[in-house]
Amino acid sequence: MKHLLTATVVELDRSVVSETVAYAAAARRGDVLPVCLRLASLRREAAWTARLELVQHVGPACKPETLDRAVELMPEAPEPRLLRAGRSLAAASVAPSASTRDAWLAYAHRDVVEAARLDPMDATARVMLADLVGSSAWAVAARAA
Repeated sequence: MKHLLTATVVELDRSVVSETVAYAAAARRGDVLPVCLRLASLRREAAWTARLELVQHVGPACKPETLDRAVELMPEAPEPRLLRAGRSLAAASVAPSASTRDAWLAYAHRDVVEAARLDPMDATARVMLADLVGSSAWAVAARAA
């Protein structure tokens, strides 16, 4: 009997990777306006997967004080809140204790809910919220077991 081995080759789009690296570098320097503008553009294009990936990869690179200021300066824009939620989720994933993780998850939840309120049609916020709710339910079930 022969065994057939198949493999899926994933080819990365170099322009997308370069774009993400550039936005993350700018965010580390304290400049989140370019990524916020790109996220807004992706929202207009309904490019939800690209938008989520950008939030997940650039959000953790952002300085917290920069994101707080962006939220303050753009109170009606969901993009800074999504980036801040992405940063909070990244921090929660490496939190040293359950209480610290829960605090980061609460911050992320607050920002995602607010982003969803600002743009109810934004699939990015809804996906992030579903992930948060699902992971919280899993954590509660794991603690009870």
